[in-house]
Amino acid sequence: MMKIKDMKYFSLIRNVFKFEIFYKVIVLFCLGPMIRWILQRYLRSISFGIVFNQDMLFEFLSWHGILIVLLLFLFMTLMTYYELYVLMNIFALEHENEKYSLRKVMLKSFVQLRSLHYPSFCISGAYLVFLLPFIHVGFMSSYILRWNVPYFIVHHFQSTQLLNLFMIFIYFFLYSLFIIMIFIPVYICLKKKNIIQAIKESFYLWKRISLKEKGVLICFVLGWTLLDRIIINFFVYPILKNNDFGFYFLKYVVTSTAFRYSVYQYIFIWLLSMIGMVFFIHYIVDLAYRYEEDLITVKEVPIDTNQMNQKIHQFEQMIYNFLIQIKEAIFNSRFYQKNKTMSQIVMIGIVLCLLSVYFDQEAYIHQPWVIGHRGSAYEIENTLSAVKNANELKADYAEIDIQLSKDLVPVVFHDNTLSRLSSSDESVSDLTLSSLQEIILSQSGKNDEHIVTLEDLLIEMKKENMTTRLLIELKPTDDYEILIEKMIEVVNKYQMGHKAIFMSNDFRVVSELRRRESNWWIGYCIYGSVGNIDDSIWDMNIDFLAIEESVASTTFIQKAVDHMIPIYIWTVNDEKRMKQYLDMGVSGLITDYPDKARELVDDYLQRNERNYYYQIRIEN
Repeated sequence: MMKIKDMKYFSLIRNVFKFEIFYKVIVLFCLGPMIRWILQRYLRSISFGIVFNQDMLFEFLSWHGILIVLLLFLFMTLMTYYELYVLMNIFALEHENEKYSLRKVMLKSFVQLRSLHYPSFCISGAYLVFLLPFIHVGFMSSYILRWNVPYFIVHHFQSTQLLNLFMIFIYFFLYSLFIIMIFIPVYICLKKKNIIQAIKESFYLWKRISLKEKGVLICFVLGWTLLDRIIINFFVYPILKNNDFGFYFLKYVVTSTAFRYSVYQYIFIWLLSMIGMVFFIHYIVDLAYRYEEDLITVKEVPIDTNQMNQKIHQFEQMIYNFLIQIKEAIFNSRFYQKNKTMSQIVMIGIVLCLLSVYFDQEAYIHQPWVIGHRGSAYEIENTLSAVKNANELKADYAEIDIQLSKDLVPVVFHDNTLSRLSSSDESVSDLTLSSLQEIILSQSGKNDEHIVTLEDLLIEMKKENMTTRLLIELKPTDDYEILIEKMIEVVNKYQMGHKAIFMSNDFRVVSELRRRESNWWIGYCIYGSVGNIDDSIWDMNIDFLAIEESVASTTFIQKAVDHMIPIYIWTVNDEKRMKQYLDMGVSGLITDYPDKARELVDDYLQRNERNYYYQIRIEN
């Protein structure tokens, strides 16, 4: 009977998995935290320790910031290149049926990082750090799992036919580019070409391979992409990020069923990706050997690894000896020898106390809220009917967007232009209120609504005695100070300041609104962030963060909870994601479907007895 280790591809799969598991651990717990530490040090010196939205770019425009960006780019490029270099050499050595030591391949590959040609380094980085993770086919990176376009951007591009066609063109262009450059790893890793030469050689090789071989590669790329989309849509729990494998990882594995499902999902997807990568790179290398000569592996590179091995062994021995010395110092001490039983009880007690603190469920700010996104998706967004529907579905809040008409009246509307919801393509700020109210809005088969002013909405809410409150988002414009002034006039006129909360994705608006109305509940709406939350978040003087789903991670949310910053997450429409976010500690779900969220939040409150710093009741 044939043994498993004698089966075809067994050695290849074993070595690929051994390396990938080792490297992923190094990335998650050493290299990744080191990069985040460098970034955090810089952000603490110039900002709040974390930056959001447009500040993600603006805070790095100084020469210090540019230097940090280049340093981080250098690290990410080298980390990705090293992983790819080791993998390509494993496949090449297996193809040549060479016996090799995985440890030596890894050490020689580390030395061969210098083979990444510096004049074209930025182009290599663009390929390794941006294109490969964005396409996410065949070549997997342990540090950059994937680049995804945030849902709200995709949704925006899909809102009009022209933008949808533009997005399709971009995807078609990038995938075509990837396919034409599919042999680049062979040339930069096994022929020591720079990226410019590798692009040319990859294109020439693509032209030389047979039509059948081209078809196999195209089918593999399309099949991988399709299968990836099916899996992502089937496993609807949030995809874990590298940041999730931090200090709070074990806590959430133990305390959150939903998070455990995300871990199982992560492991399954990773295993499936590794298997796919093995077959993909094996085929790429096999094609290269059919059409190319003189492919050079690290085995042929004259590098003596004995000295490096010796230094690594000395370091390992030093760590081992250090731990032994600590152990001997404790257990051979006079106090321990005289009080063994008591010392053991004390040590066990300390461990139990630390575990109790670690697994303790922190008190949250308030019970989770259901917030209807733009009112409700069952009606035309941001209309009176949408807010009424949110109230009927027992939403705690209805989120609305306001901006100014040409005659400086706050109106409830999201987009800058009217094109998505009407037959007009004019800008809201270019039309007077009377002109705006003549526009007939249409969405999802409904076409009987008009733009409403903030004042008329508040009058109607008071008239109907709605229990649902408002989350008012101020759209950032150049005349934001006038928008704030007009909005405050309306809200105070109807005494709704205590029945509404406010936010904007422009921090200037948030700061100015806070200066004018210090007692209001004011937050920052964010679609992206760089850095980690720490005590400096209080310097921002905000009451909550409304975050887009792509920002959410266990670490981010837990740090917000630790610093008593409520998190409202948008736009969540999937019920399984809602459950997971509630378990992670969010204080509000901003959703198109308030009825789904209402049912889940009520069930969550019944099943979980949580401590809250204070109770905010939704009353008339």
